[in-house]
Amino acid sequence: MVGVWFALFGALGALPACSLTSSTDPAQSASGSADPNADPPPADSLIPVEASYAATHVLVSHAGAAKVPSGIQRTPEEARKQAIAVWRRLEAGESMEDLARRFSDGPSAIRGGTIGVYATGTMMPEFEQAVAAVGEGMHTRPFQTAFGWHVARRDAVLEAGARHILITWSGAARSKSGRSKPQALQKIQEIKARLDAGEDFSEVARGVSEDATAPAGGDLGTVAPGQLIPAFEDALFALTPGQRSHVVETPYGFHIIERTR
Repeated sequence: MVGVWFALFGALGALPACSLTSSTDPAQSASGSADPNADPPPADSLIPVEASYAATHVLVSHAGAAKVPSGIQRTPEEARKQAIAVWRRLEAGESMEDLARRFSDGPSAIRGGTIGVYATGTMMPEFEQAVAAVGEGMHTRPFQTAFGWHVARRDAVLEAGARHILITWSGAARSKSGRSKPQALQKIQEIKARLDAGEDFSEVARGVSEDATAPAGGDLGTVAPGQLIPAFEDALFALTPGQRSHVVETPYGFHIIERTR
């Protein structure tokens, strides 16, 4: 089955709330002020008004934070200072993705900090409020949650419908297949030829796909950036609705992907 990378805080909204940044923290650039002593935006401006948002972030954790990674000994104040340093580098034009890979302590770091689309009310309130307070493409000032200090960028909400066919080989992730990788490649190419000849995607998926979605015709439902492994996601979002991919390789096997909407 395709490995889904869920948003970091998707099931953590019930954790105790932490305060937003104080007036001594850097102001976020979307407000038009880079004064580190500027007051935070009015509380009314921090209320999320959209049904869903998308974000990329850097998390700087510290000792005592929720789900702190093993080995992190920095204090909350040290984490705050490091988040401010990240914020200043963003202000200077550095890439959020590069900074996340280098400095983020969150599991999304490997993906450049992206957590994709999330529904309002499913994330930590402080995170939702900070992201909602800036425009698309803008980054927040440093803010605090139970997990540590963050700097986040609000991304465009992008979603796609997807279905796929998966053929695995011995040694692929979660595979129980006994075939070799060349045998798997030959099989997926034969399947692609059937689809190219006009066979129904859902029917073929039900008959041959080795993913748990096979009974549903390979349907993955609605997918957003940050939820799937990169190779699969990159192929999907390169398609337009109704288009089908060439053979795509991931650690789980070979896929043929169709964007349904």
